[in-house]
Amino acid sequence: MIILLAEGHSPEFISFDELVSISDEITLESACQFILHFYRYDLRCYASSSTDYVEWMQKLDLAMDLYKKQHLKHGVEKQDSKYE
Repeated sequence: MIILLAEGHSPEFISFDELVSISDEITLESACQFILHFYRYDLRCYASSSTDYVEWMQKLDLAMDLYKKQHLKHGVEKQDSKYE
């Protein structure tokens, strides 16, 4: 689980159990944006700069790697995920 904090908004708690896929700025054809696709909703995120965007994507990749390792270690495999 990660927590997204946006200025002027309440914290957003994200469970990787519900994450289906991530659309990056290339897919969206829009710089510094990405969308986290969940089973029930999408969360569009905006980075204030290219540097921030790259950092976000690196952190999300790291978090997903840790999530996968933990679940594979316990014999749990995520189903129906487009994020690999």
